[in-house]
Amino acid sequence: MLWKPLGFITFVMNPTQMQSFGCFLLIVLFTSSFSVTAQPKGYLYDESKVAPYELPDPLVCLDGTKVTDSKAWLKKRRPEVLSLFEDEVFGRSPGKPKAMRFEVVEEGKEALGGKAMRKQVVIHLGKGKKALAVNLLVYLPRKAKGPSAGFLTINFMGNHTVHADPAIRVPTSWVRNGNGVKNNKATASSRGSRASRWAIDAIIDRGYAFATVYYGDIDPDFHDGYKNGIHPLFPPKDPKKRNPTDWASIAGWAWGLSRCLDYLETDSAVDA
Repeated sequence: MLWKPLGFITFVMNPTQMQSFGCFLLIVLFTSSFSVTAQPKGYLYDESKVAPYELPDPLVCLDGTKVTDSKAWLKKRRPEVLSLFEDEVFGRSPGKPKAMRFEVVEEGKEALGGKAMRKQVVIHLGKGKKALAVNLLVYLPRKAKGPSAGFLTINFMGNHTVHADPAIRVPTSWVRNGNGVKNNKATASSRGSRASRWAIDAIIDRGYAFATVYYGDIDPDFHDGYKNGIHPLFPPKDPKKRNPTDWASIAGWAWGLSRCLDYLETDSAVDA
């Protein structure tokens, strides 16, 4: 996999897949104006005060053997590095949920001046009181002659903010207060407010699809002890004590993107 930065966008790209098969790219956008949940007291931001440490050599396995070829990397060292990130940074995420279904609430609607087809899908996760609805917005190039490769993205203020398209559903989940948001509830007045950050028209013009999901549908970005969003679907063994390797919000958002990709893999108009 190749990490390739593009302005304020960073995405993971497999060149072979893009050239030979097409694929959906997972995109994470971070901007200086994006406000994240405030960290609790005790976090250290001054690097000069960090205790001495030595970073592990990425090409030396835990048992001391060196990585000398791609086979050793893929079979041995890569899993070790991923495990370190799980244990020390992001926590360990669960797999696919047993209770998951896709509901297409809008399909094949002309959009963006006729050059795209709009589709809106609700991904239902879990059952009963803990059930969660994640809304996925998809634009497909109308003149595509076959399945379209594209971009799967995550947004921070609601699907309706990525474009002024009046048909995009406004989220009903928690949204950070700001313009067009009152009492943590989004309103139509914020429609298209983040459109300048998204090159949707350019993506469609070049023959690619575009999909986006609001991160608050997956896990609302405020601390409540992981009692909302997707975390209640996978309760810890001891709810009164978190394990150091328990997943949190960043892993949760990535997990939610994977569920969106699960849907896209079922869509015949998408080359996922």
